[in-house]
Amino acid sequence: MLKHEGVPLELLASVFNRMDPADLTGWIQAEPTGQYAKRACFLFEWITGRTLAVANGVAGGNYVDALPRQEMVVATAGTPSTRWRARDNLPGTRDFCPVVRLTSAARKAMELDIAAAFAEQEAEFGVELLRRSAVWLTLRESRSSFVIEGEQDQTKRIQRFAAVLETRTGQDPIPLDADGLGQLQEAILGATTTLPAYGLRRSPVYVGQTVRYENVVHYVAPPWQAVP
Repeated sequence: MLKHEGVPLELLASVFNRMDPADLTGWIQAEPTGQYAKRACFLFEWITGRTLAVANGVAGGNYVDALPRQEMVVATAGTPSTRWRARDNLPGTRDFCPVVRLTSAARKAMELDIAAAFAEQEAEFGVELLRRSAVWLTLRESRSSFVIEGEQDQTKRIQRFAAVLETRTGQDPIPLDADGLGQLQEAILGATTTLPAYGLRRSPVYVGQTVRYENVVHYVAPPWQAVP
């Protein structure tokens, strides 16, 4: 699989949680310079947080990439793991690591010069018209969302949302800063709210629906402790 099918982390995590680690230690002892054995052992420890019973890792052989850079999106600079002579080029941590295969569609999307495309639109239509169009489209989408949620009588909140879009978009140096998000939330919701406090949520969240008096849950969000 590592040779022909990339590195599906979710599948590997499931396999590693069920297999006997002795299978990996036996493999690396039999093939201490094998690139797939080294990658498998590195990925086992990286994904599970557990240490294999191989005291000093491997001593020889070339360094190998944890993810094949010709087939997958990887971190720009890989961190060497001397224990397994592997380069940690995974684009994330074991808690959150998106895996993107470099398909022809993905390569085409990555080659898109967004700045140049926007500059072309800006030159043709002007900054003001583009800004107004973006606000109008977002407001239209927001009204539809409020209708779906059964909150269509939210004109003031939609207007506050439009004002925030006009004045705050792209202004915060760190877009996902907790304090900045809290300020945006307060600006949109206003002073009257049922929230105990603005900022990152401190409660469970799920998405679902009621079908014939039964609750059907489609998605359960991560626990609030993991949100920061």
